[in-house]
Amino acid sequence: LSFFLSFSDAQKLSLLRSCTALLYTPANEHFGITPLEAMYLSCPVIAVSSGGPLETVVSGTTGFLCEQEPAAFAKVGREISGLN
Repeated sequence: LSFFLSFSDAQKLSLLRSCTALLYTPANEHFGITPLEAMYLSCPVIAVSSGGPLETVVSGTTGFLCEQEPAAFAKVGREISGLN
């Protein structure tokens, strides 16, 4: 798990191409371009099940929609990383 405050477009592409998944947690976000960028690069998105991700993330196909609870995000993270 890594946190970055700011990065270039080239760094963003590199991160999305090499990561296991993108964790997207804003509740009731209107749209959110970041999940689309991740899915475009075949990076699954673990997102809160509200707002924009309901329109863009197909749970089980392009990512996973979760309740806004840390345990729900952690469960999906463990499953897709093979730690379960």
